[in-house]
Amino acid sequence: MKRIFKPSTKPIRANFKPVKLAPDQLRKWDETLATCNWVGPGFVHIMYTMLVPRGRTMAALFTEDMHWVAATDGFQIIIKPSRYFQLTLMKRVFIMFHEILHNIWDHCGMAYRLRAVGTVTWAGVTVPYIHLLAVIVQDLIINDTLIESRMGEYDPMWLHDPSTATFKDSWVEVYVKLYKECEEECREGQKGRGKGKGRGRGSVSKDEVEEKAEQLFPPDPNDPTEEEGEGPINPRKGQFDFHMDPGTGGKNGEEEDDGPRERSELEWQQAVAAGMAVAKAQGKLPDAMELMFGKILEPVVSWQEHIRAWLARKVGSGGYDWRRPDRRLIVRDIVAPGRTGHGARLIIVGGDNSGSVYADKTLLGRFLGEVGGMLEDINPETIILIWCDATVHEVDEISNAADLQHIQKRGTTGGGGTNFIPVFQWIEDHALKPDAFVYLTDMMGTFPDEAPSYPVIWGSISDPERYPAPFGDLVHIPTYPSAEEET
Repeated sequence: MKRIFKPSTKPIRANFKPVKLAPDQLRKWDETLATCNWVGPGFVHIMYTMLVPRGRTMAALFTEDMHWVAATDGFQIIIKPSRYFQLTLMKRVFIMFHEILHNIWDHCGMAYRLRAVGTVTWAGVTVPYIHLLAVIVQDLIINDTLIESRMGEYDPMWLHDPSTATFKDSWVEVYVKLYKECEEECREGQKGRGKGKGRGRGSVSKDEVEEKAEQLFPPDPNDPTEEEGEGPINPRKGQFDFHMDPGTGGKNGEEEDDGPRERSELEWQQAVAAGMAVAKAQGKLPDAMELMFGKILEPVVSWQEHIRAWLARKVGSGGYDWRRPDRRLIVRDIVAPGRTGHGARLIIVGGDNSGSVYADKTLLGRFLGEVGGMLEDINPETIILIWCDATVHEVDEISNAADLQHIQKRGTTGGGGTNFIPVFQWIEDHALKPDAFVYLTDMMGTFPDEAPSYPVIWGSISDPERYPAPFGDLVHIPTYPSAEEET
């Protein structure tokens, strides 16, 4: 099979040359925008607010320099007039909403970060990232969302398979499921052929899974052109758009010298909230769209800020300690906290080194680095780091939060199953009562029957709804770095 796309961590720039619309195309474009505004006024508000660069007179960049009907780079919508305006009005509307949804969900930025990390994790399962498979899954979910909402006309030739993905699904969950299915098919195909030179029994490479995915989603027969190298992947059967790296389509066709652009999540949330209000006011917010908008507008706080605020509430930042009464006042039968130079006596940090967490060294480094910074603010007298999968492997007692990173680089043994009971039992056996216990884990293990007397926060890499905490507080930690972490 001829490989037509090789992902790269470098931004893929297109800098499309813009073209002017013919009079008939301009008329159809005006009709498209008017209909979009009638069917989905909230989407049009978002488009004009976030996807039309300053100084541009047209709401999209029109170019003939691509195979696709449409594309987006996270900051603008790009259209190929010769193909787009051959479609019926309502199909053009469908495509416009499709591109806007890609941007609402930040699929371009997410893909760029995941390509750099190289893996995707869901519910503790980590698999390699394959761009082709990811964009297919995202298209399936977006198309089902629009079909369910009756926004535009769906072409039966386009991607849609409710048995695989619906508007209710997370694309990451569906991606991991499809990857494992492709992997299993590859493994089944190896039976009877031997295990292969230099490979273990039943092992399957990422390239093999990628080839299987390409077989499942073959190239569009209407566009047989193939290009080698790192350029845009050609359309697959049923696809009509391409997801570019952030900000790499060029602004009004002019090349930009800086790296991939970063978007403001706050501005996007404000635009989505305003768009939702516009649609609701006109009675044009279908249930599927309200569900989608609601998920996006849920207050989102970074996991770092969540843990930092939690520690501040539970521990404080030093100055006073109720366990050390002020001697000057206690003789007067007044119990008041005494002064102390530390915000806490003891903080315990737990590292789950089971297979699903231990394998991601980047995740462990990010977690310990961030928690170390938070503990420097609190300045506890003692920090204990416990490594555990099904049993406690190593325990480190340190007095400097910066040592967390050195310990992480040193590494530890692990890779087994997950059992939380040994950690809490070890704390009890040593008669410790920490001011707080912060634990990084996938939440898929055996918990103690009773909650401890000290506060616990779980830093979970799994879906909080599917794997909740039986006690304590829980914060979701994404398995790939956010734009803020990368900078």
